[in-house]
Amino acid sequence: DSQKVAVLISDEVAALQELALRGSWRTILEKVSQARSFSLLRYPHEHLVYLTFNAIALTKLRRFTEAMEDIEASVENLDSPSYRYEAFPHIYPNRKGSMVPFALRWI
Repeated sequence: DSQKVAVLISDEVAALQELALRGSWRTILEKVSQARSFSLLRYPHEHLVYLTFNAIALTKLRRFTEAMEDIEASVENLDSPSYRYEAFPHIYPNRKGSMVPFALRWI
């Protein structure tokens, strides 16, 4: 069920936010790894959000090289049209602009 997966992803993002507030960076890395391995991330913005949490966690753990390697392996140019809502009108109707989280651009 796509609705169940959407709710699960939404709940997981909230859990990642809570873990970040507590500084549980290793747990964030585990959760992101699980989501990736179970192919739970279906939409482009979900991949970007999880990539951002992973990069932040690696950075907080001072694993800078791994953070950069993960970003470089996962995304092309962050200004690419493929990271704009308009590129996926069937998924994001009436949405415009970049779906790249600011934190990912900052890192």
